[in-house]
Amino acid sequence: MTLPEDIRRADPASVALDVEGDSFYRYGERLCLVQIAYAGRVAIADPCSDDLAPLLAEIANRELILHGADFDIRLLHARYGFRPDEVFDTMLAARFLSYPKFGLSDLYERHFGIVLEKKFQRADWCRRPLSEQLLQYARKDVEHLEELAGRLRAELTAAGRLEWHREECRSLVQKTIENVRRPPDAESWRVKGSGSLNRRELAFLRELAGERDRLARDADRALFRICSTEDLLQLARLAAREPGSALSRFSRPLPGRLLQAFGAAVRRAADQDPASDPERPPAGRRPSPVELRRAAEIEKARDAVAERTGLDPGFLLSRAAIGRLALDPPDDLDGLAERIGSRWRAGLFEEIAASPR
Repeated sequence: MTLPEDIRRADPASVALDVEGDSFYRYGERLCLVQIAYAGRVAIADPCSDDLAPLLAEIANRELILHGADFDIRLLHARYGFRPDEVFDTMLAARFLSYPKFGLSDLYERHFGIVLEKKFQRADWCRRPLSEQLLQYARKDVEHLEELAGRLRAELTAAGRLEWHREECRSLVQKTIENVRRPPDAESWRVKGSGSLNRRELAFLRELAGERDRLARDADRALFRICSTEDLLQLARLAAREPGSALSRFSRPLPGRLLQAFGAAVRRAADQDPASDPERPPAGRRPSPVELRRAAEIEKARDAVAERTGLDPGFLLSRAAIGRLALDPPDDLDGLAERIGSRWRAGLFEEIAASPR
């Protein structure tokens, strides 16, 4: 692959990068395409046929310009163990600059008058060969990313927020890679909505979800294309009441392979000792009156800072961060930075660390 040599000759300090992935059609999340722009050039690398290791080794120690960097880094790290040294995230930059809209299309339109085409966002990027229309769409995403970053960097510098942005970008890279490396959740079958099920229903859901995962993996299809989460929950409820007739009472006919697999799942769950049924998640601990008072004070302080800085309140301090601070107030600025995950935020909320418990 000659692309890394081209980059060496151009010797850019920064490289703009974007990726196309697929979890809409395929099982799991799949890296399908990598687009880069450097020194006014745009190139596309295909992980389905190219060895991207030399390219990634070449760009890892250069500043990478990305938009919504967590998605790109997640796919590249999962596939290649890639970790960039420095990132400039244009989405984060727009948030620090209090832009009302911070999607890539919004930023391109604001700065260049360019409206990005959206009709290919749900394209099957794993299918080969890719059409010239799709390749052109992919190129456009990075075509002006270098120039956009330059403009945003100048605005951040003028606003005195460039160091805030750098810290947030470093934190984003670290958190994204930690999430990729986290062991798979043994209870990933607990889908959205499963909290409303009782223990017997959860036992059936566990077996049904396991079969759905197996079928999706074997067919290399997205989970929802095998069976929706809503259908899984309905089947679990029906099976818990009457296992023998649950599939026939389902709201629509199931295809043969799915009917066979789900039938086996229902029989396994029905044969299990109810004592081994999954436990329901414990109810969340109710905050004490003191914690509620602290949380209200912190939220009031956050909203005042948001008004002063023009930053979105949720971007400044999430509800989860407010809850952590209310539960365990910090003793000093270091403790505050640790609890909310950044020093730039801690600098804006010094009064929280200084306030009495």
